[in-house]
Amino acid sequence: FDSTCREHRLVTVSRQRDSLGRGVVLLRLGAWNSRMCSLIDYFRVSLVQVEWLLFQQDVQIRGVVFVLDFKGLSVYHITQYTPYFMSKLLYLMQDCYPIRVKALYVTHNPALFDILFAAAKRFMKPKLLQRVRLLGHDLEKLHSLLPVDVIPQEAGGTHESYDYDKLEKDLQSNAKFFDDISRYGYCNKPGRRNR
Repeated sequence: FDSTCREHRLVTVSRQRDSLGRGVVLLRLGAWNSRMCSLIDYFRVSLVQVEWLLFQQDVQIRGVVFVLDFKGLSVYHITQYTPYFMSKLLYLMQDCYPIRVKALYVTHNPALFDILFAAAKRFMKPKLLQRVRLLGHDLEKLHSLLPVDVIPQEAGGTHESYDYDKLEKDLQSNAKFFDDISRYGYCNKPGRRNR
């Protein structure tokens, strides 16, 4: 959590809603590298934060908008974001997770992104694919879709910097819930079935 969130600010869940009342999640995918944390840990932390966001009924109803920031994307990332990894992540997001993804806004997408996106498209359902918007390096396009007061300052908006201390307290106050859901689908002892 400290490396992914506080130190490198790779995941931000805005406390503000967009103009349609949807939750907003910022993932800085181009800023990540394995010296910060493993790719699996990065997405585990991201999923816990999205799960926390789903505690809120308005988000369950109106859905979530993801801002995927690829600033800093390099060949290194292409080797890490493998088709196998993307297929598992997209399967989880589209078929397993109770989340209504209303939009995927892709920012700072360099030419290398086309390789990554071509691989990811194979695993995306048509409905999700229609919700992808490639915005390039022009943040004005993002601001026309999301109010700047929803986006934290460190991501080009005007909303105050994210309070990770408050988030950590919120997550810790729900530790039992997160512990319980982390056990779904697994047996406690080998050879024993879940009840």
